[in-house]
Amino acid sequence: MNIGDLLKDPKKVKDLLWKVIAKKDKKLAETLIPIIRDPHLTYAYASMVEKSKVKDEFEDIIAQSEDAAYRYAINILKGPFPKGEDTIAKDSNYAYLYAKNVIKGPWSKGEDIIATDFWSSIRYAQDVLKIDLKKVKELL
Repeated sequence: MNIGDLLKDPKKVKDLLWKVIAKKDKKLAETLIPIIRDPHLTYAYASMVEKSKVKDEFEDIIAQSEDAAYRYAINILKGPFPKGEDTIAKDSNYAYLYAKNVIKGPWSKGEDIIATDFWSSIRYAQDVLKIDLKKVKELL
């Protein structure tokens, strides 16, 4: 199979990139990532090969997925990931987790989406805003 045939089948290309990442072949991975543009595989590269902040263009790819962006912030950057925040703020669970584990405090950008989900709202109120919901219940 030549490269042209390979590029016609996205699944085969993703499988190839996964194998390249598993083998920690940095050069080939960096060639394939801009072609495939898969946020999860790009995060896998950051996590398994680079083990640190990646190129800006790779961060742009990671920022396309709530899951990949959150995991990149918490595991690689160990702090805020501004490029991924708009995407993270589209998912109530990841917005809550980002506020709790990355921002470690209130995160206004994620509050609108958090408010749409009962469990995320409760956990955000308790874990991030430090509201004692038992006392609130007593007042009602």
